[in-house]
Amino acid sequence: MLEREVDLNRSVQLISHFNSDENINIMIMEVFKTHKNSRKLVDYLLFLLNLQNEDKETIFNLCKLISDLLDLTKTSLFYKNDLDSFISICIKTLESTYTNELRFHFLNILNKIFNYKDYFESKYKLDILVEILENYVYNGHVDETNQNLSREILEKIESNS
Repeated sequence: MLEREVDLNRSVQLISHFNSDENINIMIMEVFKTHKNSRKLVDYLLFLLNLQNEDKETIFNLCKLISDLLDLTKTSLFYKNDLDSFISICIKTLESTYTNELRFHFLNILNKIFNYKDYFESKYKLDILVEILENYVYNGHVDETNQNLSREILEKIESNS
């Protein structure tokens, strides 16, 4: 039905936008659990997240949907290459952002990802992540919630190293 990439991109953005509504979120989660092509949604979420630079609301919506899907699946949502892509996006964002809200969305997803052993098989760019997280723990410009999330992630890294 969707023949043009721009239509597909916009459709996934709309899904992520409407995901904030509790009733629609339930419907999206049900479709994700049962639809044979639901895996493609994860691919497009990462693709769109990588394209976003300025539109914070779209980034927040995409991150929330990824987070909700991680809660839904109770397993690693990403294939290895997807996980590496997300880690790269995360590092790029965490190194360049000065807003606590944006930090929270990425740290929240990282925290959920590190509940699974998948990442620790490759430890992709682990040294860079640890450096960023340690900086966040002691940085006065990072709010307490993000400092605590950073600490929690570092504990998960420590226990899996």
